[in-house]
Amino acid sequence: MNCSDVEKKWENYLSGNLTVAEEAQIEAHINKCNACNTKLNDELRSKSAAFLNNEKETRILKYAKWKSRITNALFVLFLILLITIVSSLLSALYYIWGEPDRAHNAIRVSSMMTEMTMPNIIPGSGGSNIKSFFRMESSYELRKQVGREIQSIGTLETNMLFNLMNVVRNWNGGSLDLKLYFVYPEKQGGLENENTWSNLEILPEGTVSELAVSFDQSYSLDEVYQLFSGYDVELLWFAVNTGVESVLRNTHISTINGLWGFPHFGNSLIYEPDNIGGYTLKVEGDSEKKAAAFIGALEFLIEHEAWAQKSYRGNTKELLLQERLNYVKENGVKVYGAVVTGPTKELLRLKEVEEIRFPVLGEVTWWNWQARDYHGTIWN
Repeated sequence: MNCSDVEKKWENYLSGNLTVAEEAQIEAHINKCNACNTKLNDELRSKSAAFLNNEKETRILKYAKWKSRITNALFVLFLILLITIVSSLLSALYYIWGEPDRAHNAIRVSSMMTEMTMPNIIPGSGGSNIKSFFRMESSYELRKQVGREIQSIGTLETNMLFNLMNVVRNWNGGSLDLKLYFVYPEKQGGLENENTWSNLEILPEGTVSELAVSFDQSYSLDEVYQLFSGYDVELLWFAVNTGVESVLRNTHISTINGLWGFPHFGNSLIYEPDNIGGYTLKVEGDSEKKAAAFIGALEFLIEHEAWAQKSYRGNTKELLLQERLNYVKENGVKVYGAVVTGPTKELLRLKEVEEIRFPVLGEVTWWNWQARDYHGTIWN
């Protein structure tokens, strides 16, 4: 049956004067033909209330209304599903295209900014999730080391919408106590911090501590290793002289006002680029590799400076990546401070190191410095 056939029987159909078989043929055509379906809806809307008294006509009206509603709902659901699927595919291509891909670079920027501006804080295990509508979310655990124990202290969350980045660091307990800071050699003057040595003396024997120490001048990494070679302590983080520190307004340099450096065992700085899957250099020394990694990290951050600014916890006017890079390229990577950990009384022995001018006590916890034949950690 076609539209012409339906037209001939239209009035009889509306009046209910057709056989059951003829009605079935017309309704089958209406279900397939948008034009006839629209005509039926228009006819029913234009009829008077008296016309609808007929039981047959009322049934036709209800059927048409529900069919229209269901058709529209299914079309909207299909459209939403199609858009979601297509946007998910496009999102995946957007974030994983290239070598390295955009997702990898974004996560590396936020991780690198954490490692290089927050002493003794390292992103650990985690993962990322690419979502529809060009969104990406990643979450990595934040850890710090006190003694030989790795503590979970929060999470690093990096959220992307297209090329827009939002970085959130959620700390356990709601906040991070910034205990560690450094004093640049030229600004030390007559500054002393005897309270730190006094506190180390008071602390009991069975404890381990975290200590930030500022030197009397900037030293090469090899010279720093030599300074601590006779002590049972572990180097965790180095404060690097990038030439900007001398012009900063603050005497005490910390995470929020211009502190830059790198971890001894980091995750985002590639110390061993030839070692597939290996990002850290877990041996003492190899200063040239560490210095090259620091310079490479600054170059990488300059390439992604807009993301670096979003990841920076301090004043972005003090970021000055290009100035820092120019200085270390010309003068070499020298450090004016370090974060160390170890037995509290062993850290107290560092008082005899003449090159250490300004110590700052960080976290203290119970003894965990013992050697173990076997140990491991299960992370959430």
